[in-house]
Amino acid sequence: MYKNNMNLNTDIQSISTPSEFVKLKAQIVNNGVSYSAFKQSLRVNYQKVYFLIFLPFLFLFLSIFIGHYVEITFATNILAKIITSIFVAGFIGLVLHSMQNIMHAAIHYDLHPNRITNDRIANFTVGLFSACEVKQGRKIHSLHHSISGSEKDPESSYLQPLNYKKIISYFTGIEILKYILKIDKKIETNKDDKIKFTDKIMYILNAHRFFSLIVHLSFLYFFYFILNSHVLVFAWIYGFFAFFPFFSSVQNIMEHGEEKIEKEKNDYILKPVNRNFSSNFFSKYILGSYGTNKHALHHWDPAIHFLNVEETTDFLLKSNYAKTVKNYEAAYMDTFKKVFN
Repeated sequence: MYKNNMNLNTDIQSISTPSEFVKLKAQIVNNGVSYSAFKQSLRVNYQKVYFLIFLPFLFLFLSIFIGHYVEITFATNILAKIITSIFVAGFIGLVLHSMQNIMHAAIHYDLHPNRITNDRIANFTVGLFSACEVKQGRKIHSLHHSISGSEKDPESSYLQPLNYKKIISYFTGIEILKYILKIDKKIETNKDDKIKFTDKIMYILNAHRFFSLIVHLSFLYFFYFILNSHVLVFAWIYGFFAFFPFFSSVQNIMEHGEEKIEKEKNDYILKPVNRNFSSNFFSKYILGSYGTNKHALHHWDPAIHFLNVEETTDFLLKSNYAKTVKNYEAAYMDTFKKVFN
C-alpha cells in the first residue's frame, strides 16, 4: 500500500516511552503520508475480532476432548497419566494465556466500538476463565503504561531475574500465590497502610471472581463426576495455577526485561525497555497473540488496535524513522537467552 520512503537516514532516537513517541510521530512520514494520516486510514473488522475471541474456547474444548481420549485410550499406567496430565495442563495454560491477551485487548477497548459492550464481552467470556475483571485490570494496566520501568510498576514480573529458581517458583504455584496476596497493592501503588486480612480476602474474591470460581468448579465437577477423569482435574488446576502465570510472566519479561549484560553495564539502574517481536507463527499466534508481539509499538501508541499492529509496524519500517524502529526489533528465543540469569 505504501512505497518505501527513500529518506531512511534520520538519526536514531530513543522512543522507549510514549512521550518520546508523541514528540517523534509528527515527523514520521512514509512516501509523503504522515503517521497521523495513516492512522486515520486504519479500519477495524469487528467480525474478525469476534471470531478471534471464539478461537481460544474452541482450542480449550479440543484440549479437553483430546486429553480425555488419550487418557482412556493410551494412559494405562500412572506414569502415562502423569505425562498426559502435564501435557494437557500446558495446553490449557497456553489457552488461558491467550484469553488473558484478549483481556489485554479489552482493557484498551479493542473488542467492541461501544465501551460498555466491550467490557461486558470481556467479563462474560475470557474474564470468567482468566479470573480477571476488566475494570480492575484496566486500573493495573494503566499504571503499567505510565510507570513502566519503575519499581512501582504493578506488572513488575519483568523486574525480577528470570532463572531456574524463578521457573521452579512458577511450577510449584508460589508465584501465583504471591501475586494474589499483593493484588490490592497493584492498584494503589502509593498505598503503604496495611489492610486487614479479611478486607484483602474480600478484595480478591470480588463478585466477578466468585462467578469465575463457579465456572472453574463446574468444569472440575464435570471432569471428576461425569468423565471420571483424574487427568483432566489435575491438568485444569495445574494449567491455571502454574502454566498460565508462567506463560504470561515470560511474555512480560520478554517484552520489558533488561538484558543481563545491559543491567550489569548500567549498574542495575532501572530503565524502560520495549520490544517488537517478529510476525512468525509462534510470535504472532502462540506467545504474543492478539497484537502483543508488537509490544513496543503498543507502548508508543496504545490507541492502535491489535488487528492493525502489523500494518502499522510495516508503515513505520518504511518511514523516515525506519532505523529507529528497527532498533526495537527482537526475537523471543534470542531475548530469552539474553535476559536469563
